[in-house]
Amino acid sequence: MKKHYILWGMFLFACVCHVTAQSNSLLRYNISYLTMQNGLPHNFVDDIYKDSQGFLWISTAGGGLARYDGYEFVNFNTSNTKGKLRSNFIQNVCEDAHKRLWIVSEGGTSVLDLASRNLIIPTDEKGLINEILKKPSIKVYKDSQNAIWLCCTDYIYKISFQTDSSVKEIAKLKLNVQPIPSIALCDVDEDGSIWVGLENKVCKLTAHNSVIVPQLVSPKLIFDKGTFISVFKLKENEVWIGSDKGLYRYNKTGNMVKHYTYSSTNTYSISQNYISDMAVTTDKQLIVTTLRGANIYNPITDTFEHLNQENNDNTTRMNSNFVNCVFVDKNIVWFGTETGGLNKLTPRRLSLRNYVYDKDDLNSISRNPVNAIYEDKKGTLWVGTVEGGLNRKSKGENRFHHYTAESSYRLSHNSVSAIAADNQNRLWVGTWGLGINLLDINNTNRPVIQYLNSDTHPNFPINFIGSLCYDTRNNLMWIGSNHGLYYYDLKSETFKSPFKDQAGEKIHGCIGAIIDKENQLWIGCLEGLYIVDLNKRENGFFKYKHITYKLDDPASGLNEKITCFYLAKDGTMWIGSNGYGFYKAQKTSIRGQYKFKAFTTSEGLVNNSIRGILEDNYGWLWISSNNGLSCFNPANEHFINYNSQDGLICDQFYWNAYCKSKTGDLYFGSLNGLSVISPNHSESKSSLANVIFTKLKVGNEEVIPGSDYLDQDISLCKEIRIHEKEKSFSIEFSSLNFDQQATAVYSYRLLGFDEDWVEVSADRRFASYTNLQPGTYTLQVMYSSDKSMTNAPVSELTIIIKPYFYKTTWFIFLVVLFIGTAVYQFYLWRIRTLKRQKEILHRKVEQRTRELESQKEVLEIQTAELSRQNNLLIQQNEKITKQKTQLLRMSKKVQELTLDKLSFFTNITHEFRTPITLIIGPIERALKLSSNPQVIEQLNFVERNSKYLLSLVNQ
Repeated sequence: MKKHYILWGMFLFACVCHVTAQSNSLLRYNISYLTMQNGLPHNFVDDIYKDSQGFLWISTAGGGLARYDGYEFVNFNTSNTKGKLRSNFIQNVCEDAHKRLWIVSEGGTSVLDLASRNLIIPTDEKGLINEILKKPSIKVYKDSQNAIWLCCTDYIYKISFQTDSSVKEIAKLKLNVQPIPSIALCDVDEDGSIWVGLENKVCKLTAHNSVIVPQLVSPKLIFDKGTFISVFKLKENEVWIGSDKGLYRYNKTGNMVKHYTYSSTNTYSISQNYISDMAVTTDKQLIVTTLRGANIYNPITDTFEHLNQENNDNTTRMNSNFVNCVFVDKNIVWFGTETGGLNKLTPRRLSLRNYVYDKDDLNSISRNPVNAIYEDKKGTLWVGTVEGGLNRKSKGENRFHHYTAESSYRLSHNSVSAIAADNQNRLWVGTWGLGINLLDINNTNRPVIQYLNSDTHPNFPINFIGSLCYDTRNNLMWIGSNHGLYYYDLKSETFKSPFKDQAGEKIHGCIGAIIDKENQLWIGCLEGLYIVDLNKRENGFFKYKHITYKLDDPASGLNEKITCFYLAKDGTMWIGSNGYGFYKAQKTSIRGQYKFKAFTTSEGLVNNSIRGILEDNYGWLWISSNNGLSCFNPANEHFINYNSQDGLICDQFYWNAYCKSKTGDLYFGSLNGLSVISPNHSESKSSLANVIFTKLKVGNEEVIPGSDYLDQDISLCKEIRIHEKEKSFSIEFSSLNFDQQATAVYSYRLLGFDEDWVEVSADRRFASYTNLQPGTYTLQVMYSSDKSMTNAPVSELTIIIKPYFYKTTWFIFLVVLFIGTAVYQFYLWRIRTLKRQKEILHRKVEQRTRELESQKEVLEIQTAELSRQNNLLIQQNEKITKQKTQLLRMSKKVQELTLDKLSFFTNITHEFRTPITLIIGPIERALKLSSNPQVIEQLNFVERNSKYLLSLVNQ
């Protein structure tokens, strides 16, 4: 009987261990998918491989080969103009020791030079390799001695290489069974010999004198006829062997084999007998894939946990059950599927558990957003939802009891928006629609014991409750409604308005309330923040302070909207805002006065619309927002941000939905349910990685290896050269950290151009520059899974901007040399010219001097002659002067004579004019009176002569 109990106890213990292990294994991961919608060339994935640089290579059946850098795919297929593959149906790939990728397909084997991205044929003196590569191939594998094992449809080849990458030797083994769909190759002993599945047995292949010799590993590894061996995986001292008839576990030391098969009656058996692939995680966990999902082996219970399309948790649900391959990259597990592309399991950075509504589980949490959370003294969790009523989860249970308006508990309204407790063990449940319900915490099965709403108290608009806060000093329950702030006196059981000026009735949209260590009530609303002094109550009224505008910048005139509060262990008040991040309230020297320091997205916060703030046992703050969750270290003001990729059921958290349990767990409510976080900062460390340069674009055109700018793939380049005539270029980069956290950031700077680091998000991981001056620059890039760049490795790429020829140093030197030579030659010519001019001038000066001397003699003679002539002129001048004097005397005499003559003639003229005038007058009268022509003629004659004589006299 005792033995019977012991067996039952062991069985129950195994079941508990299994359930625990099962819940712990899958809860550590989140799943995401990469399909054709994300750029994958085909959803049928046959193999996943990681090269020496860190790129993933995805072999597909129909889409060729794709290189993945964590963000984008570069595709290689039969349509490529460069690197044209032999087939689009790729079996698998493998990199040799000389950075060449061997690509196996039904059309043959292609060898891709990873540096140039060109297809090549390895050098082989015997000329055998080219014919081998043309054969349809099935598998390629590199052993521990860097030899390549290539399985074709007719032979298995072992290809060894010289240090210069040329083929050294080729050994082969003829396959007797044809055709074969695939083959398992593995260097289990890590000595260069290969375990292979031949027909229905496991053999070890070794090469001797160009011949591959198979040797049976163990008689225990001869399986039923027709068994197809698909994969080997070494885990510690055991070799796991996958086949089409189940999974075999072979212990090398004990030479023992255990067989695992699918059982329809055992939920924890392997999911299917056809084993497609296997992998071992970094924590030594075995993953087995089948065409009915993946299996995670539990060594404690010797059972399997299933991962497939039927998983209830959507964070670990695969999109396809047909899993062809599995690959473990550090802490990430990749699955290649037949219809769903790539499935990626990433470890959660958060230790959390989600509670969501399940229509098939009556004990699950209510549907709709979580709007209020409270934990009472007994550890019972109370959760209010929008139109889903109130949920109660007792300590140690995982089931929820529901309180609704339709249930026997008779809740007044199904939208629960605030929860608090008083000193009488009553739970105050505020609703958004019909006031407050009072429940008996000690008797949770009892219906609502009291209703407080606008129907029971018509003078108080308390149907829409935004906050509840119990005041132990005054034994009051403070009630913030959508239309005012009031308090309920538990002693007198009456409602009152708290302020003399009735300002409390004018407060709109009350939400969030807390009482600090100085007995001050802090309450948020749509018009900012109210701080009420609870130490003094006069005639039922309290003093208050109202801060309307942005807390850290009141002069801005921006209306503040406070949503939540948290009082830290050190007494610091942290305040959440709807739109401006959150604040740290710092006391000033003046009592009751505070200054506020803001933290926003500029400092690393995930979103500026805050929903809740909690402090964990390590002193870190957890801030829920409208778009994600932030963890904040007040000591160094560093943020770590989380979202649905980290296991959160929703990025959009809800009002009032935050609470810290006595165990240290943090509860946050969102649109889709309740998340429980167990803070563990060892899991929250920033992830750092080296950055690889992945793409160069010049003038918006991608540059490929072998062009004027790149002689090899940019990921291998240390230096690139770009001509100045190219006005713009951009360089893309990737950390090859396939976790792809939404909070990941890159920082870059171009030494010689940028003064500061430029921070960019993962979806803008490129550096772009235009019109750079010729010179040498260095592009530096860093990566972090969050904004912490401390100790982040820096990747560098030298960029040389080549100038136009006329700006080059050699051209400038030649020009300077030419100008210098020209100037020097001009100088020499000028010196020679000056010398010649000086000589000519000297000769001319001498000649002129002689001429001047001769002219001087002539001038002296002329001067003497002029002196003589001058004396002669003086004498003549004296004679002329005497003659002038004589002439003047004679001229005076002539003038006197002239005057006498003029007087004489004037008198004579007068004497003549008068008689003539007297003669003319009678003649004119006679002419008028006479009619005799002869007389008239004679008279005209006389008149004419008389007038002529008169004119002569007048002259």
